[in-house]
Amino acid sequence: MLSSLAAFLVLLVFLRGLYLTVSRFWWRDAGRRPSVRYRKDSHLCPDIVRACTTLTHKYRPPLLWGDSGHIQTAYNVLVGHVFVPSPVGDRQSLSTPDGSTVTYDLYQPQHPTTSSLFFLLCPDIGNCSETFYIRSFVHYLLSNGHNVAVLNHNIVAVAAGFVDGLK
Repeated sequence: MLSSLAAFLVLLVFLRGLYLTVSRFWWRDAGRRPSVRYRKDSHLCPDIVRACTTLTHKYRPPLLWGDSGHIQTAYNVLVGHVFVPSPVGDRQSLSTPDGSTVTYDLYQPQHPTTSSLFFLLCPDIGNCSETFYIRSFVHYLLSNGHNVAVLNHNIVAVAAGFVDGLK
């Protein structure tokens, strides 16, 4: 009798927590219409505000994510880093006159298109072509038929073990 009562209370606490979570992320008010301010004598700003509906209407997020971005962030952290593609590129290195080495990776699409563009990605100083977000973006560009080159920062790539033998 006591164990079934304890199980029932645990179920009630769980359902209450689930209700609070769902009500917090899905059923709350998404906010107000944005307030856009600009100079009254501007000729361009009123046209931009009229043409851009996100500046004149209340934001309605997709039902899947709810009114909060926390669910989308948690999904990307949990699932987005698990299924990161690993595009295969050709690593190139150049020696500069001051004795340093510049490395970059070249990626070519398997099915190039006639309108394919060439993208040069320069990640910030703490990243290289092996980081999650760069690999994901390179995969996206390649799947759309574009050529990609990614500049690598040697100190990051060597410290992470991605490049061997660079001094």
